[in-house]
Amino acid sequence: MKNKIILAALVMMVSFYGCKKTEAPAPVISIVKSVSQNPGGTADVYTYDAEGRVQRIQNSSGGRTDFAYAGDTVIETAFDFTGDIVSIKTLLLNGEGLVYSSVTRDTLGNKLSSAQYIYDANKFKTEQKDYNAVNIQTGLKKWTITAENNIGTYESSDTSVNENNYSFWYIYSLESFNTIGNENTGQKYYGVSSKNSLKVLNRDSYYLYNIRYTYLYTLDGSGRTLTMSAYDHQMQLVYTNTHTYY
Repeated sequence: MKNKIILAALVMMVSFYGCKKTEAPAPVISIVKSVSQNPGGTADVYTYDAEGRVQRIQNSSGGRTDFAYAGDTVIETAFDFTGDIVSIKTLLLNGEGLVYSSVTRDTLGNKLSSAQYIYDANKFKTEQKDYNAVNIQTGLKKWTITAENNIGTYESSDTSVNENNYSFWYIYSLESFNTIGNENTGQKYYGVSSKNSLKVLNRDSYYLYNIRYTYLYTLDGSGRTLTMSAYDHQMQLVYTNTHTYY
């Protein structure tokens, strides 16, 4: 009798764990290899470290940006085409690994600019304040995402140039994950990105809300962004960015 009870208990345990719902696998993150622009003929090539963090962005013109990581600090060093350092940007990360403050200096240590960043509970960047070398605010950017219809908005105020206001409306695909966002270029410390934009309307309130640019996207067979084309207010093609992946 005792053996039957033990056997029954084992059967119940196997049944319980066998029927336990398995979690869906995390989406595969596509890693950007290069972004080339036409016309213009320039291209950025991305390389990464063993942890998937961006290590260098090399431009075909010869300029590049190198990235170094030390605990809660990221240092972005920009070089010109001759190999000389142009600027050094220091990013400070919070407990969730997101940038909350940055300072850009020249090679002599002189402050060039700074910024502060705010995120929501889902690690989406919701606000960025920009300052010049003497800590005067020069810009304010705000992002909002509407989950119900998957439409996002982005507003930017340039307080240094006639207080122009710029607003962007994003229309997102419901099926595809973003393949050209921060997490796809090893820079998730700038916050997670929204889903893949299929069309973006850029409106400039200073010009009475006339549509200034429209961005159209094409996807490859894996749902990754293949091209992003920018058109002016007359729908004339300005440039096209082509993306490749590792």
